[in-house]
Amino acid sequence: MKTTCVDFSQDGNYLAAGNSTGIANMYAFNKMTNTLEKTVTKEIANLTTSLDNVKFNPTGEMLAITSRWKRNAIRILHVPTQTVFSNWPNMRTKLSYINRVCFS
Repeated sequence: MKTTCVDFSQDGNYLAAGNSTGIANMYAFNKMTNTLEKTVTKEIANLTTSLDNVKFNPTGEMLAITSRWKRNAIRILHVPTQTVFSNWPNMRTKLSYINRVCFS
């Protein structure tokens, strides 16, 4: 297992790292000590192929996780509640293979 993608939230509170087994880990950043917590804050294991992107939105409220190796391989995590949106993408969503993700 190797790390394939990394992103910091713009507010500096979290670091997300995706790996080659399809798991993304989110770590909290302790601003008092300027260090990352050693324990995983949230493990997202909703995808089964190597991750290509982990990306926080500008406010740090959402985290997108994608893999280009499978159709519709994207999951969105709501960071404050640490829950993955289960209703999207659904069977009618036509995204195909996702190479990049970005928030505006």
